[in-house]
Amino acid sequence: MNLALPRYRNHFHPAWLLLPVPPLVAVAINWFGDNYTEFLAFGIRTVLIGILLAAIVALRFSNVTGTGLRLLKELRQQLPGTLLAVLAPGVFAWHEDNDTLPWAVGSFGLGCLLLGANAFGAEFEQRTMGGLLAQPLRRNRIFVEKLGVLIAVVLLATLNLGLTLVPAEGFHFNFGDDVEVALVALLAVCSGPLFSLLSRSTLAGLVFTAVTPAVLFMAITLSLGGIHHLLSPADPMPEAWITNAASIGGPVYLVVTALLGWRTFIRLQSREGGGRSAHALHPLSLPVDRLFRRVLPSGHAWSALIRKELRLHVVPWLVAGILVGLTLLGWLLRWQAEPGSALANGLNDVTTLSVWSGLLGTLSLIVAGAASVAEERELGTLEWQLTQPTTLARQWWLKATVATGVALLLGVLLPAALIWLSFEAAELTKAFGDMPLVVFTAYGTFFSLLFVVALYASSISRSTMKATAATVFIAGGMGTCLFLLGLAGGTLMESQLGRHTEKWPAPVDPPAWAPSPELCYSLASAAIALTAAGVAVALLIFAGQNSRRLHVPTASVVRQLTGLMFGLALVLSCELVLASQFVLLRMKADRASWQAELKEQAIQEIRRAQADGRFTAEVAIRLVAAPTDPADAIIQNLIGREGFDALGTVGSRIRAYNSPAPSTSGTFRMSPELARRYGLMPTPADTNNPSTVTPTNPPAVAPAFQMSPEMQKRYGISPTPPSP
Repeated sequence: MNLALPRYRNHFHPAWLLLPVPPLVAVAINWFGDNYTEFLAFGIRTVLIGILLAAIVALRFSNVTGTGLRLLKELRQQLPGTLLAVLAPGVFAWHEDNDTLPWAVGSFGLGCLLLGANAFGAEFEQRTMGGLLAQPLRRNRIFVEKLGVLIAVVLLATLNLGLTLVPAEGFHFNFGDDVEVALVALLAVCSGPLFSLLSRSTLAGLVFTAVTPAVLFMAITLSLGGIHHLLSPADPMPEAWITNAASIGGPVYLVVTALLGWRTFIRLQSREGGGRSAHALHPLSLPVDRLFRRVLPSGHAWSALIRKELRLHVVPWLVAGILVGLTLLGWLLRWQAEPGSALANGLNDVTTLSVWSGLLGTLSLIVAGAASVAEERELGTLEWQLTQPTTLARQWWLKATVATGVALLLGVLLPAALIWLSFEAAELTKAFGDMPLVVFTAYGTFFSLLFVVALYASSISRSTMKATAATVFIAGGMGTCLFLLGLAGGTLMESQLGRHTEKWPAPVDPPAWAPSPELCYSLASAAIALTAAGVAVALLIFAGQNSRRLHVPTASVVRQLTGLMFGLALVLSCELVLASQFVLLRMKADRASWQAELKEQAIQEIRRAQADGRFTAEVAIRLVAAPTDPADAIIQNLIGREGFDALGTVGSRIRAYNSPAPSTSGTFRMSPELARRYGLMPTPADTNNPSTVTPTNPPAVAPAFQMSPEMQKRYGISPTPPSP
């Protein structure tokens, strides 16, 4: 038997190659611009990311051992957070607008929180914490290496954000704003490792890292308010107390959490068997499990199966508990805050609680779908689940049903109920009453698709955290593809409609049938809803197939998503063709109606002028008509000569032709030959004998022209005296 040592390979994920794309595109966009500061900043971004990428690629093809291998492993597991903190802000910054600024800053903050929680949380999810602790190295060294990689990546993300937003004039983002946003990165570095070590989960560590400072701030504010009320009951609490408490408590909190994170890792013990090892990975699930043990007694197989599915959704229950706790603290602060203060105004604003509830509710909704299958793979119970006597199809639909119920209860109904209980009906009506029903429908469709994408991501992932990250990237990729398809389809549709309208004759005949605008709107809404439903059904079918496998090959995932996007593009193309025909009929009907309305208004204008004597012989001659011609004949003749656009000026022309003649002090005569030579258009009326002039008998005398005295002096023209 020949024994050989395994050949180690430095893994390189192709997603690293996406990092230089945003700065390169930004440099290309600003290549011909005049903002040299922005161009230089984008160039520095490209160089920094290029150095990181060159180092990773160089290490990929070198023989790295020891510390280098450990650092590469840390970089590999921090790839999702790096893409979210570095790649996403650069993509959002392509469009310099205040509407995209929150998305860029939000993706940076979420990516930094994910980086901080994933430093140690990934070890628990991948079940490598035992091997990490068993290495012949001091734990201090392991902790410093992990923290060093985390600090380096977070520092790169912070510099990238500053070089992206500060030089761009469209964002109005200054250096002070960048420093404030960088505090989120500092919070992730200091407290992210602590909470991921305590909860033994990346997702729970991320939630605790984001929420704990807010809870502590509310608690300190309540305590200071109570102390001030005891000391000075009649005076309001100065806002300087809260500012000073935040200035002192913030650094103390960061230092304490950093030290506690180091101490927790130094004293960490790995329990893989015996005792409470089954709950060691999820200690927060014990209260939830006890609750459902009483609600659903284990007397029936379906009851036990539902209890097992509900136990998988630990993180949604955790997020729901945090949301309820934050809401209760907010109620206490509103009760204690001085009316009219900045704190009271912020807490009494519906938007403040709506944003918090929406964010945490969306997280509950996503994680409820992401935990359905991936949590079982992470716990190692999927193999046992597949051996149950219940058919796999029933097991899958039970999983999907329980996950849908949890998402609906904790992600939709609970946040809505808390908002409804927090404010009066008048305030809610003021905030949401003007929002049309179609907006609520659009939000419902979007979040439903997001939940279905989370279910699909759970069926192809090995942990809940990876399923959550995959949900974000799959939804982002689908959204980008839909945006590009819509942009290309809209441009094509506009060009096609433009060609059709150019071929229309001047008088457009109304179509025999044309859909009303309401019908077009209803058909478009129904088409979008049916398309979204089709995508959801396809993803559910794919997820059901993937849930029966212990490992889903990458080729299967690519094949499923590619087929889905191809089918979606085909359906959207057919819908676009039908929509263009409906829109074309509607445009033709609108144009015919506009022409008929404009023609009727012009006819009425002529009739009113004829009735009150303003349609004189001179006006008729200038309109190339006779005073006794009927109004519809005059308008039809005008349409034939000048087109429908001239109908809108009939009234103004009649008023202008009836206005007093200007002074003739500068009137002179010019022969028709000279008028034609110099491009001057003679007036059709002869003021000496207007009754003898007709459209077929033009005036025989030279017409009169007006010229300013300065022009007369310049060209040496002497005006003729006015005729008596």
